[in-house]
Amino acid sequence: MQEKLILLIVLISAVGSSAAAQKRKWPNVSQMDAAFLVTEKNPHIETTIFSDTGKALYQLVCHEGDFEDDRTGSYNLLFQCKLVPVDEKDRFLDLFTPSDHWRRSRTRASFDAGLDKCSEHPYYGLRRIFLIRGMRIALQMSGFTMEPSLREYLQKRLITPTRYSFSFSVRVIPDPQANNEIAGTAPEVCEEDYSLGKNGEVIETKQVYPDPAIEPAHKPGEPPKP
Repeated sequence: MQEKLILLIVLISAVGSSAAAQKRKWPNVSQMDAAFLVTEKNPHIETTIFSDTGKALYQLVCHEGDFEDDRTGSYNLLFQCKLVPVDEKDRFLDLFTPSDHWRRSRTRASFDAGLDKCSEHPYYGLRRIFLIRGMRIALQMSGFTMEPSLREYLQKRLITPTRYSFSFSVRVIPDPQANNEIAGTAPEVCEEDYSLGKNGEVIETKQVYPDPAIEPAHKPGEPPKP
């Protein structure tokens, strides 16, 4: 009996060691710093993240909302970025996706105009950090301006401002602790909404709610898992 118990412990230990050995090691990336001026006339960004040996690993592709192409799909809000693996065999099209079961295009790398009340939010502010595949990626929007005014924008029910501009920076640094295959979920979402009051004044509201990409603990109608 004692010999069987020892054998079982050895087998469990071996399986655990094998699983640890199979833990994926992501390619080392080269540091990258880039800055862009995004306007209604130039609302697109495309840049490459390389390995430390010079191999192209990922494409950072950003477009104005309502843009769509066959390669990377549709884009949301005012401006959205996608992190696309160069390896076409990769099972993920956008590494900024929050979970395996997420079927929407919109992610935490989608930026909206304004962001006054959410500008300092740790996950949905003007600066957003992603820890993915051995990288720490920082995306930051700043200096946003638009025409017409927000009030006129709401009155005319425009989809996007007639004119707009903002600075957008990208910083990628190696981070050996960043083991996520994809971006993953955030604890909460921060959203702003704008409307017009009775006297034509702009009313700004802020909503904070749990990330809808977080998988429920159990399906409706099923008992919770023990």
